[in-house]
Amino acid sequence: MDLAKINVFDKEMNFLGKVDRYKSLIYVRKWQSYGNFEFHVPKPDPTLYADGNLIILDEDPERCGVIRYSEDDEYYAKEATIKGFSLLYLLSDRLTVPPAGEGYRVFNSTPVEDIIYALVKENAVDKRPIERLRLGESQHRGGSITFQTRYKVLSDEIESLCRQSGLGARITMNPDTQTFHFEVVEGVDRSDDNDLGDLGAEPYIFAKKFGNVRKRNYTHSSVGAKTTAYVAGQGEGENREIIILGDDLTDVDRREVFIDARDIEQGESTALEDRGAAKLKAYQATDSFEFEVITRDYRKKWDLGDITTFHDKDLDYLDNNQIVEIQETYEADGIKIEPTFGDPVKTITDVVKSTSEEIKTESRTSVGGDKTHTHTQTTPALKWTVQHNLGKFPSCTITDSAGTVVIGEVRHIDKNTVEIVFSAQFAGKAFLN
Repeated sequence: MDLAKINVFDKEMNFLGKVDRYKSLIYVRKWQSYGNFEFHVPKPDPTLYADGNLIILDEDPERCGVIRYSEDDEYYAKEATIKGFSLLYLLSDRLTVPPAGEGYRVFNSTPVEDIIYALVKENAVDKRPIERLRLGESQHRGGSITFQTRYKVLSDEIESLCRQSGLGARITMNPDTQTFHFEVVEGVDRSDDNDLGDLGAEPYIFAKKFGNVRKRNYTHSSVGAKTTAYVAGQGEGENREIIILGDDLTDVDRREVFIDARDIEQGESTALEDRGAAKLKAYQATDSFEFEVITRDYRKKWDLGDITTFHDKDLDYLDNNQIVEIQETYEADGIKIEPTFGDPVKTITDVVKSTSEEIKTESRTSVGGDKTHTHTQTTPALKWTVQHNLGKFPSCTITDSAGTVVIGEVRHIDKNTVEIVFSAQFAGKAFLN
């Protein structure tokens, strides 16, 4: 592989110039979410690197992005740093707004791919459109699930659906037609178990003995992992509808989490199961290999999203898994390709961030929709009394002053008042919806 050239365009996709002299370039491709890039150039050009300008590497529509950060460090590094994201990032600026007069956008027993295309069409094409965005056509892949959403970040919902199904999503760029193209994609099975099938995909094995792996880093993490979910639907007290997923696990292998699914209608057990399965997927332990490989086979014999085989003799490890991320690094002394094989490592911060983001998104977009209330407790206390005046029995999520989600005993006094009791005094916030 040769060093990549960076072609730069303005927001209307008019060509501005080509960058082939840079100190370093890192481009990260992700299968289920948007990737990111960063490059360093010796002479800054405010026009070329303006916020919102677009880039393509080597005229490759799959390796493109939007600039969102520039820094001109004349004093220390004497260079400019440019950062941005792959084009799927554009969907992080759209929320999943439900149809007029409805509380949620609901899909019943619908293929995952159909759900993804419908959400993008409704929230970034038909309404509040990204003008240059065009959609591919669903092939109805990913299995059928029951799913509902309300004022969530569109790119986050797409990522969640992709994680459940193994599908990927991307936006490519075509300067000739001045359009973006959104599509759902499926990886190719190149594992050692593959019998070549209909696609005729030749198996690919990463292993030091084959000379295609230079060094590797293996990470196992069960930080924040949960195995058993209590999924609670509608009702109050002993009459509340609750199903349990993973109830067969015992002892220290049983790690419980409560999932508030009060928004799901009573009697919809399938919807409760799908909600619980999706949440447990987000809480699962992760096994991840990151490694540097030879570049000659990249995008010829394997690519992002493919299912390949990894063999590590030192760890006595042999497994088939999906390539979920690839980091491309271009520097004067060479090129490095570093794929991530398996699940991306998830930390407690990631879990808290996703939970908090759901809270913030619902609160800031609730005008004209479902009522919400945020209570701020400035004085540390064992018991918080919250007068929310919502006229209902709301779900409640609590964070401490550092933004960490905590658990308390929630007691609904009536439809307008709730008490929250803790084992220790602290201050923070309660989000009710």
